[in-house]
Amino acid sequence: MSQTEKTILIVDDTEDTHDIIKENLHDFDFLKIRSAYDGEEAIEDLQNNGPVDLMLVDLMMPNLDGYSMLERIHKTIIMRLKYTPLKYLGQSNTEVQNHFHKQDILFTERLRRTPVLIISASDQKDDVVKSREFKVKGYLIKPFQYEFFMDRVGHALNTILL
Repeated sequence: MSQTEKTILIVDDTEDTHDIIKENLHDFDFLKIRSAYDGEEAIEDLQNNGPVDLMLVDLMMPNLDGYSMLERIHKTIIMRLKYTPLKYLGQSNTEVQNHFHKQDILFTERLRRTPVLIISASDQKDDVVKSREFKVKGYLIKPFQYEFFMDRVGHALNTILL
């Protein structure tokens, strides 16, 4: 049975976490993995490459931590897709604006529905409770168990990975 391609964005400042997650998911060719090492890189990735099917987000990172990243995404959910204005020479401003307005709506709606799993070394109750404010799909404490990780990722992607 062929699976639809799914994209996961790992947002964590440690290379080891990226390696462990990629190793856990390497057998699933329908999964495409993108990486960001802080919240700023993640937002830039989403703006440049479009929404993903799942974000795995660490809370404690330099530059822009996980909470701040999620807050920024939630507060400024309408992000502009990059485009080349020359492509639209000869079209009226209204046509160009309508095209990008539709693109923004589609992008924003898909981003709004993107499930988030928190991956954190923090087992503090306050962090778990605060993460619920962002309607995350789960909170995984590092180091996480393989089966539990795969179950949570599969559940968030609406597929079976075990």
